[in-house]
Amino acid sequence: QFVCLNISPFPLTGGSPAGGTYSGAGVSMGNFDPTAAGTGPHTITYTYSDGSGCSGSCTYTITVNTLPLVTCPANLTVCSTTPAFLLTGGTPTGGTYTGTGVTANSFDPAVAGLGTFTITYSYTDVNACTSTCTFTITVTTPPVVTCPSNQTVCINTPSFALTGGSPVGGTYSGTGVTMNNFNPATAGVGTHTITYTYTAGSCTNSCTFTITVNALPVVTCPANSSVCINAAAFALSGGAPAGGTYSGTGVSAGVFTPATAGTGTHTITYTYNDGNCSNSCTFTITVNALPVVLCPANQSVCLTTPAFTLTGATPIGGTYSGTGVTAGQFDPAAAGVGTHTITYTYSDGNACTASCTFTITVSATLVVTCPANQSVCINTAAYALTGGSPAGGTYTGTGVTMNNFNPATAGVGTHTITYTYTDGTCTNSCTFTITVNALPVVTCPANSSVCINAAAFAL
Repeated sequence: QFVCLNISPFPLTGGSPAGGTYSGAGVSMGNFDPTAAGTGPHTITYTYSDGSGCSGSCTYTITVNTLPLVTCPANLTVCSTTPAFLLTGGTPTGGTYTGTGVTANSFDPAVAGLGTFTITYSYTDVNACTSTCTFTITVTTPPVVTCPSNQTVCINTPSFALTGGSPVGGTYSGTGVTMNNFNPATAGVGTHTITYTYTAGSCTNSCTFTITVNALPVVTCPANSSVCINAAAFALSGGAPAGGTYSGTGVSAGVFTPATAGTGTHTITYTYNDGNCSNSCTFTITVNALPVVLCPANQSVCLTTPAFTLTGATPIGGTYSGTGVTAGQFDPAAAGVGTHTITYTYSDGNACTASCTFTITVSATLVVTCPANQSVCINTAAYALTGGSPAGGTYTGTGVTMNNFNPATAGVGTHTITYTYTDGTCTNSCTFTITVNALPVVTCPANSSVCINAAAFAL
């Protein structure tokens, strides 16, 4: 027969006639002890003596089989929240696990409860010999894990480290998460569930929170524009949606001041916040310098001067304006006596306008008087003309040379003499006459002679 090494000593039976004795390895007082016998086949002798003193014996074998070599898995620590799981790791495979919380070779931490439990693994070999080993499973409570509050970010927010999970030292996972960093652009617009997982020993617990990624508002800017440097400060507008803010050179409180910005092209930024996210766009304002405008020198004219075209301002192509000016002409008579400011205004290709001023002084007509008409004889010597007022003018006419009148040169007759006076601005003249008379024809009586004592006589 076959027995296992670990069975208890048992009485030997079956020898016939009954009443004999058994002997052999592992046999004591009719009992066979497999442990004492040791493994292997053992010959057992059964001896029987009858009442006549005759003895007989027979033999048979009892083979003691070794126990299978059984090993258990390492001791385990699991969480009370761990789902029931199939026990494995005992060798040879195919045995049976028993112990608190074990059903059909599965261990259920929830059934076992908190604590350390001994689990037995039993294996029976082909010889029906069974060996066991034990290991422990410790059921612990999971760590208390808390998550940060739900968050809202913009899609253009730079990637940032996730924090706030407790206890610290766990790991974050979810859409857009890499190495505990959250990248809104990678995650995309929408609400994303982020899991924070923390492990204490063999126990793991987790919690979740959300990060909502908001799209940026669609922002549009007004068209690029240009202004002149002398333009008045003006409120910026045209950015959409309305309600954003403008910034850039020359901008203060939404107002652009060309003179503050200076000449050149300036980039203006329009920024709009929809309550969650900000976005911006840019446009340009070009500040153009004024054209350089130069006026002619100040002028003086006489009231009697005919209307004349104004010229001399640069660049050409501008317009003149002021008292006495019509269609680019100045009329002294219309302006009247006095000093008049004339403005020259020029607009360039950028619609920038500049101006300059000059003066035209209109002087009153000079009062010029001539001497009285004169009469001289043709043989009168040349003489200087005088009597014109104001003094210092010029005399002209027949017989006049360098303000001297020569009757002989003029000849007999009445000659009109002009007196002209100029004060540097205005010129005026008057006329008078000089009549040149011929000499009378004179004849004498015949020559005669008288005595010295002749009485006086009439010629």
